Amino acid sequence: MQRLYHSARFIRETIVPLLASRTVAHPEPILAIDEGLNDRRYVDPMLRRLVANGTVSQAVPLWYQLRVLSDGSRISAAGGATALPLLLPDIGRVERGTFWPDERVVAMLIAHFLTSDKLILLTQNTRNDLHGIRRILQTEVGPTLNELVPMRLGLLALVQKPGTSLSSYCASVEHWIMTKEVDAGFLWQVVSE
Repeated sequence: MQRLYHSARFIRETIVPLLASRTVAHPEPILAIDEGLNDRRYVDPMLRRLVANGTVSQAVPLWYQLRVLSDGSRISAAGGATALPLLLPDIGRVERGTFWPDERVVAMLIAHFLTSDKLILLTQNTRNDLHGIRRILQTEVGPTLNELVPMRLGLLALVQKPGTSLSSYCASVEHWIMTKEVDAGFLWQVVSE
């Protein structure tokens, strides 16, 4: 499979030139959520608290979901169906066989450097597959962020350790975000209880 997005080149050729003319757009980081953490019971309340208290500037989904409505028409919904019930009476069903590739997740993530110097990624994805989130971040995005002079952009990946309950992960993530800063550069942090 050929890659469609080149994350390191996007950072160097698009984000870095923008930084020369931009002050910090959001002093608080943007919190970005991968599809595996699409959860209303634990994740959504944590996100609402962190945004409401100003710890993060916003919480954004990093995927789109193709949905089929009862009349057969299709819609593409950011973050799945979480926000749709308020907007549409018919949120449809997920179209089978569609998926949002990891490289698109990373592309959507780093695009947020256009408006913020600090990003936090929440993900369950610990696999190290060829075109996966972890591999792209650790081999392309991370080294690029770490070599920038001056070091200004920061990406913190808070990764759910396999076997850790979602409630424990969310409690640990919320504590981490409330008590620590996002440093410049890249950090892949596995979070357990």
